[in-house]
Amino acid sequence: MLEADSFEFHGERSALSRDCVRYDELASRGWIVLRFMWEQVMLRPGWVAQVVARTVRRRRAERGFADPTEPGPVTHLGPSEAVA
Repeated sequence: MLEADSFEFHGERSALSRDCVRYDELASRGWIVLRFMWEQVMLRPGWVAQVVARTVRRRRAERGFADPTEPGPVTHLGPSEAVA
């Protein structure tokens, strides 16, 4: 899962708490959550792409997909499904 964070939406304690709960629920279910700031996505897209690609390669290797072009399972979760 990729998440883009912005400072604007984390100015209150309740927003930070909500994000922590969401992250912890996903992590406890085995998800890898990559969080990027808006500025990183907009100003450092090459670095963001490298981090995503490196993470995908590592996860695929962990799951036994030796060939990076071999299709793996795809899961789509909506917001209500991702966090209990």
